[in-house]
Amino acid sequence: MQHSHRLLDALRDRRLAAHLASARPAWLWSADGRTLLWANAAGAAALSAGDMAAGTIYVPPQAVVGQIARLNATLKFDAPPRLARLRGFGTGFGRPLLCACSRLSIVDREAILIAAAEPAGPVLPFLERVRRVLPADETPAAAFAPNGALVHANTAAAARLGHAQTLAALGVEREAQSALASGEVACTIAGRPAQLAGIGAADPGKLRRT
Repeated sequence: MQHSHRLLDALRDRRLAAHLASARPAWLWSADGRTLLWANAAGAAALSAGDMAAGTIYVPPQAVVGQIARLNATLKFDAPPRLARLRGFGTGFGRPLLCACSRLSIVDREAILIAAAEPAGPVLPFLERVRRVLPADETPAAAFAPNGALVHANTAAAARLGHAQTLAALGVEREAQSALASGEVACTIAGRPAQLAGIGAADPGKLRRT
């Protein structure tokens, strides 16, 4: 699956969007643990999984596969997250990482969402975390701060935005507020259809520093 498609899936699911720019790692695994379906920038860095925005395919070690499979067998579907200590998730030297684990359905498939409850892996600055989750392909994608200022745009989006550096300059402030409240709103930017989605860690409706 192209990264741009994975990003859209993440943005459209509030359970994933809440972790998109977080400093703490988050991973979405297939139910059998053999496929990393999605990770935020911190999660990819913690596993040395390369640049997910470039479509890198990560092959997990068997120890990780086994832990995910066991979680799938014991977690209740769509129940509140359960805390578990997992090994091999970027802490090094076999130290377990405390994680919130959920079994859920996304894009018509069952999956396991693991969100670290404590720091793990290399520390990534906020701007770098945002850059890494935006697709590097031809799909235009840009991120804006809660105050409407442009945080980062990939090459395709930068060409479309031109000199505009704020949501106000693009004339979509009202639509952006609606996206923060509802999750996703259709709009028009530079004469072309676009989607605005609210993301964030502490508040699922906002992209913010964490």
